Amino acid sequence: MILFQASKIADAINTGNTDRLRELLAKGANPEAHSEFSRKPLELAIWRGNKEAVSVLLEYKAKNDTNYYDGTLLHLAASHGYVEIAQMLIDHWPELLKKEDYRFNTALHVAAEAGHVDMVTFLIDRGIDPAVKNSENRTALFLAEKNKHQDVVVILQAYQEQVPPPKLPMPKQLAQATVVAADDSEGWHVLANDRIAHVRIEKPLGYKVTEIFNFAARERTTLHQNMATRAETALMHGFDDIAEKAPLEQALLELKKRGGKPDAGSISGLRKP
Repeated sequence: MILFQASKIADAINTGNTDRLRELLAKGANPEAHSEFSRKPLELAIWRGNKEAVSVLLEYKAKNDTNYYDGTLLHLAASHGYVEIAQMLIDHWPELLKKEDYRFNTALHVAAEAGHVDMVTFLIDRGIDPAVKNSENRTALFLAEKNKHQDVVVILQAYQEQVPPPKLPMPKQLAQATVVAADDSEGWHVLANDRIAHVRIEKPLGYKVTEIFNFAARERTTLHQNMATRAETALMHGFDDIAEKAPLEQALLELKKRGGKPDAGSISGLRKP
């Protein structure tokens, strides 16, 4: 009986037959009916972008859990950019705004990674903090930059300028790096733990740029400091995400010239000097 209900409900959702869906539910069909490997009805309606079906299923008390690994229902809506559906979900379950997926991504991470400008704006307005980092220490801004969604990058950068991230607590790497950033001298500076920093002053732009190459973690952190306001922003990229390897090779060479001995495994993909 459940499989029979599931098939009819799924068909009504997939074909956009909202009247049929409402009829089935009014006659007692289970709003949670689904086959073993299928999405649950509400999950399927969101995945299809069928906001009418979402509204009916919410009316009939569908639950907010999922069968697939898309995170929460809000994550699923965010990944497709369905703002109206996201609003419906938040109206019913405001706690979804605080939920993360198995990689600690917020719905904002997912929307930024997919490049959905309206969804990014919507989720920020609803209170999701753009400064939150996932399990890989990545912000929504990092994911938008990685996937070259420039419209989203502009929004997140503007928010970051208006509401800069708190200075403390700060990752140890950046806390140590600020010592170098505070020094106006240009050039290479060796740091602890197989790290080396390069400082340059962009006088026409009014910025000081500090790049910290961490060969143990295989990450490059770039600090931009406005020399007039002293405001700072920080971007972090894994070595594998950096297309141009020449700066990494130069940093490795400079570190070794100064007595550094980075582990061979940390420089995979780079030419050995």
